[in-house]
Amino acid sequence: SRNAQYDRHITIFSPEGKLYQIEYSFKAIRLPGDTTIGVRGRDTVCLITTKKVPDKLVDPSSVTRMYRITPQIGCCVTGRLPDARALIYKSRQIAAEFQFDNGYQIPVRHLANEVANYNQLFTQHAYKRVPGVSLLYCAVDDEVGPRLYMVDPAGSCYGYHAVSTGTKEQEGMSTLEKMMKEKREEQDEEEKKKSDGDDKDKKGGKTKKVNKLDLNEKETVEFAIEALQKVLGVDFKSNQVEVAVCTENNAKFRSLTMKEIDEYLTNISEKD
Repeated sequence: SRNAQYDRHITIFSPEGKLYQIEYSFKAIRLPGDTTIGVRGRDTVCLITTKKVPDKLVDPSSVTRMYRITPQIGCCVTGRLPDARALIYKSRQIAAEFQFDNGYQIPVRHLANEVANYNQLFTQHAYKRVPGVSLLYCAVDDEVGPRLYMVDPAGSCYGYHAVSTGTKEQEGMSTLEKMMKEKREEQDEEEKKKSDGDDKDKKGGKTKKVNKLDLNEKETVEFAIEALQKVLGVDFKSNQVEVAVCTENNAKFRSLTMKEIDEYLTNISEKD
């Protein structure tokens, strides 16, 4: 076919204006069959991802897709793990150099942009294959609070209130949108009840419609776990997922233990 020739090169546009290899790299992210969700609350960011141990002989504690870049910045990778590791090392290098040069920790937004710029390089120069991996960065910023960014193989980088990536990305995004809408309606109801006695607040209530999720740590983690349960359509056990959080009270990026995940799962099943 005529388009086959544009398949061979990373950096050449097809007549439709597509870069085929870049599009395939997005397919490579879905290939391992993992789904990742990130949710940003009022004072917490939570990342949750499916955990698959490839073989019975593999030690489950050595299988992880949550990485710490600096003590405060965490990253969850989705897609090809070897590619991801290279980008994790690159992230750590960028973060360490920034701290050495400037004397303070790299802001998560700057780190995400730097890694995105690094990815973009290979969509323009033909000497390297683009990575088949998407990265979710999370941290609690000193100035602006919880932050969540996604970097993809093409080099784009956006901040999110909630995001999904991996095999069931589409389902994840629509589930998150739906759940956020329901949560916002609940919050609006509460606001209305509070401000019923005061007419001034009613006017303010209308302008207050923001996409932000006003959730504390417990609610943020539960929201993320529920979202992943809905997307996968099954109730999973604590050894089938990884959950990590950063909070304003404890800005360090940490993975939850199985016991903690079990507690959350029990709370959710009791709620239903």
